[in-house]
Amino acid sequence: MACPRPRRTAAATALALSCIAAGALAAAAPAQFPYREDVARHMASLAQAAYCGPMKAMRHWACQPCIESGTQLARGTWRFVHSELHRDRNHTFVSLGRLEGPEPLSNSCFLSARGTERLSNFETDAECLPVPLPLDWDCPGCLVAGGFLEDFVGVEEKVKFLLDEIGCGPGSGRPVYVVGHSMGGAVASLAAYALRVKYGFDLGGVYTFEAPRVGNAFFAEAFEARIVDEAPAFRITVDRDPIVHLPPAIFGFQHARGEVFYSKSGGYKVCDGAEDPECSAQYANMWHWMISEHCRVPLTPSGSICECNGWVPLSQAPAPQLHTPKEGIVVV
Repeated sequence: MACPRPRRTAAATALALSCIAAGALAAAAPAQFPYREDVARHMASLAQAAYCGPMKAMRHWACQPCIESGTQLARGTWRFVHSELHRDRNHTFVSLGRLEGPEPLSNSCFLSARGTERLSNFETDAECLPVPLPLDWDCPGCLVAGGFLEDFVGVEEKVKFLLDEIGCGPGSGRPVYVVGHSMGGAVASLAAYALRVKYGFDLGGVYTFEAPRVGNAFFAEAFEARIVDEAPAFRITVDRDPIVHLPPAIFGFQHARGEVFYSKSGGYKVCDGAEDPECSAQYANMWHWMISEHCRVPLTPSGSICECNGWVPLSQAPAPQLHTPKEGIVVV
């Protein structure tokens, strides 16, 4: 004998449907902030400008990527920090400034970390042994690549000091946009996390371009919770670039979600999760990799994010960077 089915009230049905909908939304984990390609273009040129550093033209925001960024720098607010390793005076380079426009960048600051360019940078890239984050980062279980962490910690205090100096400290009402390409993207990710979690800075956005994996699953989860869920944070990848697949996942490294993948045609896809198989992960096998793709970012006017017209390596004399006026410069 079949038992009669209980009657479902309208309230019970509505509750069940709401629970199903909530579960579906949680499973999909949609991006809280929409991807704006116009903002990403500003960010890409700011990341490119770091490859000009420290040229004299940057002080007046007159380097080619500075101009192409379409941003207006508040007069007298450009700063930079660079550190030395193995007699390389420009091992780590971070550019900072306060912006007056355009929207939505008005009344904000930026921090741009340069990517791999110097011979000493390859040593940093190779130092991928995971190390724990300091306790004051409030990230239990988090491990990150030692070379990236060492690079950021080497300039951390000066970066914080300069952001305060140009009027973008905690409580100032001016958010900080953090950008970087390649190794600079990894440093930018660590900078964003430290500025927000350790020091209480407001973030306007975090944009990394063709960046490697930074840390383990604990760090990826903490980055999502403290950064991705609180501000626009996007990891832009391009076609078959190999660097986004390093350090290898087999060593415990994992990306955070927020990927925006640009195909060879120039179209883009806002990806699902951290390693969407329809985005850069489709080229995870090293036989697909093309190192020539690593500087190709269609968001910059030139199409290459690694170029800066007029830049002269510090090893060549006379390098214009060595003759930049001392005002606004911090060397660590």
